[in-house]
Amino acid sequence: MDDRQINLDTQATIVNIPLDRPTDAFILQVDHSFWPIQIPAEIPNVDDFMSLATSYLPTNSHFPVNLYTATATNLIDLKSSFSVADPTQCYIEKPNHKIEKIVTADSISLLGTDVVGCLSAPLPFVPTGSLISLSFIYSSPTLTPANGNISDKDFGSSEIPQPLEPRSEPKPAQIFANSTGKFQQVNLILEALDTKAVQEIVYQDIKVSVHQQLFSSTGQIKDIPGKEIVVDDKTDKLQISLPITDTAFDIRQIPESNGLFPENRNCDQYDQGKTVKLISEAGFLYQSQNAIECDYLNLRHLPHSLNYLLSFNVDFQKGLPLTVCLENQSTYRCDIHERLIKTNVFQSLIQPIANPDEPTGYTLHLFNQSIGNRITTNLLRSITIRPVPLNFLKSISISPPTTNNSEPTTNNQELSSAHPSEFLYTVTIPHPKNENQQPITSLNLHQTKSPYWQAVQVSAKDLKLPAWLLTTKIFFNYFKLTKLTHNDSNFWYNSWLVPTQVTNNSEPTTLTLIYLPQYLEFIGLAIFPLAFLFVIANLVIKLKQSIPKIKKKS
Repeated sequence: MDDRQINLDTQATIVNIPLDRPTDAFILQVDHSFWPIQIPAEIPNVDDFMSLATSYLPTNSHFPVNLYTATATNLIDLKSSFSVADPTQCYIEKPNHKIEKIVTADSISLLGTDVVGCLSAPLPFVPTGSLISLSFIYSSPTLTPANGNISDKDFGSSEIPQPLEPRSEPKPAQIFANSTGKFQQVNLILEALDTKAVQEIVYQDIKVSVHQQLFSSTGQIKDIPGKEIVVDDKTDKLQISLPITDTAFDIRQIPESNGLFPENRNCDQYDQGKTVKLISEAGFLYQSQNAIECDYLNLRHLPHSLNYLLSFNVDFQKGLPLTVCLENQSTYRCDIHERLIKTNVFQSLIQPIANPDEPTGYTLHLFNQSIGNRITTNLLRSITIRPVPLNFLKSISISPPTTNNSEPTTNNQELSSAHPSEFLYTVTIPHPKNENQQPITSLNLHQTKSPYWQAVQVSAKDLKLPAWLLTTKIFFNYFKLTKLTHNDSNFWYNSWLVPTQVTNNSEPTTLTLIYLPQYLEFIGLAIFPLAFLFVIANLVIKLKQSIPKIKKKS
């Protein structure tokens, strides 16, 4: 703050690992992450800590800390099992889609189009507490991403998948899994979903080994205590710096190294216009005309217990900016769905939803949308994804300095809110209890920013109405009601200015936050019964008109 460092109180968690035999190489497991560790020869002479690995860990919950031998106690040869096995569809079933297998003396190739295929080989019994290691070298002439795991019969795995970038040149990979003491199998996976041409992934030098456990315990990271920062009138800069980490959850996509979809694809179901995707040193060039050029990045390994900061280096050139959707692979909904702004600087979005009870996995979708013959062109230079400690940031509070008065001057008004529907919030701001209580000047909705969220002032009586009746009343009186002004041009969330004449009333201020596009859905649903009634009424009128004519003829 103003070039002054504000330190936070942290407490280290130390786990002592007694070893009854000397070793300088082992495999370390902390939570769901594994690292082969080689201890430097000079480590016994170091009195301080030495950094070995970086990981994100949950706070206030226990996680496993295990140590295994680096030398395998058992080697398992699965070459003959893979040679006789037939590849099958896994995770997603598509009728009339096949996976082909080519086996040579030193490699196994899987080929297919618009399919996810698995080539599986069963493992012999491995005692509980042991660690299973799967290593291989992979490459793909079609730049198809590699994937492999150790699972049960239903392809379910308790371990977090690893991000393996598509490579045309051979690259080694190693995957670990704890033994369950039950049936387990090794899966080599072809990820060719949504592709139009034949995709190929090549696996070589496949090795499976078992490692003995040396030590097992649990650890726990304690929360960093909340921090209150006192800011006076002279303070003009407050900056929070977070360390740049390099973990499996830190992702950077550039033209030279990326896991984006390898093909040009139009995902517009109604318009079959033109789409272009070109990859060069400058970046990924997307162009559409009367179509939607779609690209996506599979983030199957990202856990839902963390929040993420997504940064895009995009040059907007023509038409509409890129639209971004971060699809939750558990709910199949977009946790983030935003259209980027028309600019040529870095833009960032925060994924604010964290649910540790959900399985891992997101899919990042990019849409280059063109309406009619208007061409849309955007140049994506890079994508960066990093976990962000959102709960920690929310624990930092800012307050003005206290005065010599007996009563504090930093007490804010406390508002109460309810969330009766996905598209509706209700807010009550009470009248200040005393002159020293600081009134609320802004109202914030901490979810993805959208100009279609509106803050509307209603009466306290209206706030007691059922949600459907309140929504209907707002619809018919919308243009008569007082609406707060948006103040979120520099924020990732929705924010509104609360005028002092609103909060200084003797009565509590009652507001609703409503998402206006929801009315379009209601109108669409209302059209169906109204159209049905119109058709029935039309038939009844025609029937009545035809009865006199029939009587005259008779």
